[in-house]
Amino acid sequence: MVAKAGGKVVKNVAGYDLAKLLGGAYGTLGIVTRMVVRLHPLPPSSRWLTCSYPDLDAAAGAAAAVTGSQLFPTAVEVRRSAGAAGADVQVLLEGTERGVR
Repeated sequence: MVAKAGGKVVKNVAGYDLAKLLGGAYGTLGIVTRMVVRLHPLPPSSRWLTCSYPDLDAAAGAAAAVTGSQLFPTAVEVRRSAGAAGADVQVLLEGTERGVR
């Protein structure tokens, strides 16, 4: 089977889901023979912020608050060690030095 997605001009599209494109292969080998990617420059500044919470519910609430705020975090992670009651929320901010600060 030969599949083609997209065209010469793609507006406001971050990409195609190759897993869905190859989903009909039922786990067999698929080969991408041609691909066009859009690259962005690295941001001038980035910073990880970490906060610890006493339990997982508080950490999940903090992560939800960050993602629902006016911030535009690049990543939000909730980390919990095995057997630990508490959890850490890590937020990655990227952009200009002033914006990250």
